[in-house]
Amino acid sequence: MPSSTQLYVFLIATVLFAMLTGCQALPSARQTVIPPTDVPGQECVARCDLPYSQCEQRQRLRETQCQQDFKQISDDHAACIAAKGRQCLQPVPCQGADMGICATQREECVLTCGGQVESRPEIWPWKSRDASQPAPEASP
Repeated sequence: MPSSTQLYVFLIATVLFAMLTGCQALPSARQTVIPPTDVPGQECVARCDLPYSQCEQRQRLRETQCQQDFKQISDDHAACIAAKGRQCLQPVPCQGADMGICATQREECVLTCGGQVESRPEIWPWKSRDASQPAPEASP
């Protein structure tokens, strides 16, 4: 059994290591796609909306179907367990509709219409701020 001094030194070394490696703030940037402002570009962006809506509908439909399948498999699993079955199929929960795929596709479409990518550095990436709110003012 280690002595209390060795345990104390090990504990201090572990805490120091965690402090030095786990608390480093890495710079981060938020990227936003800015749509074009000219008329042909705006008309092009309007054509991006239909595939975006269709993508969202597909994602919602996929999630609804998954939820229905999950309920059926859960019911079957409960019946299997009640019947003392040996190989009962374990239900796997649904992951949720992934609307991020649709947003990415729309952003790519907007870029083909002449949109631009704007990067803004985030000083505190874990604190999300609504884009409509002004940046906090620096105090004198």
